[in-house]
Amino acid sequence: MYVDCGGGRGVIASGSRVWAKAPDNASFASCGGDKAVLLWDVASGTVIRRLQGHFGKVNVVKYAGGGGGAKDGGGNVLVSGSFDSKVMIWDMRAQGRLPIQTLQEARDSITSIAIPPASAGCAEIITGCVDGVVRSYDVRMGKVVGDTIGAPVTSVVASPTAPKETLLVGSLDSTVRLMDRTNGQMLATFKDPRFVNTSYRSQVAFGYGEDLVLAGDEEGRLWSWRVIDSTPLTSDPPKIHGKVITWVEHHPLHGDEMLTASADGTVKVWGRKKVD
Repeated sequence: MYVDCGGGRGVIASGSRVWAKAPDNASFASCGGDKAVLLWDVASGTVIRRLQGHFGKVNVVKYAGGGGGAKDGGGNVLVSGSFDSKVMIWDMRAQGRLPIQTLQEARDSITSIAIPPASAGCAEIITGCVDGVVRSYDVRMGKVVGDTIGAPVTSVVASPTAPKETLLVGSLDSTVRLMDRTNGQMLATFKDPRFVNTSYRSQVAFGYGEDLVLAGDEEGRLWSWRVIDSTPLTSDPPKIHGKVITWVEHHPLHGDEMLTASADGTVKVWGRKKVD
């Protein structure tokens, strides 16, 4: 069971914007209802670049590039997805203010983007859309493959250890699915009669080591399912936020740390309680 390391304290989150940190930690990008993507300098706290091109709210922004971080070219490319159904790809090294490519296959709002690391041997952009389709773009080959989920897709998360093979998909039918990317087959479903996610975008996550699937519901409860048999750890998970949980993220290196964000205006960092 996870407990709040801060005794229940959280930090105020900016509910109108979504953030993505650059691999070099020197800058980060944000997006939101102003239809723009902003690039910020961490040291000065100022906006150093403004990217405009979307005609609707920008829902998600992700960095792409080399899998080795800044030293391997990571952070040279930024990808944004919008309510206008477009995915735009931006070259951070270019002086121009226009995207270098626009992906326009979606038929509704783009809600989520996953970008496997280049070290995985692929150059792909994976998108989730309200039209119920998960699209995988092979940037090098100029190829797109769509897998129809049916319900509006709100979250796509590539496997940390096998991003070319498996994908976690959250959707507004109160279901989280584990998909086989090689053939589009569903490997497992994670749901419960008490788990409700039918109205709000909520980011799901793999647990550390990928033995668990984590998701928040619209009542503020955090759910955990075992990957091996799709059963929840508990049928009555704790209510850890006052409103819908919009984001769950597990620390990539520390198995006992994670965070949750909620429409109640807080982000909470969690860790396992140490028992003497």
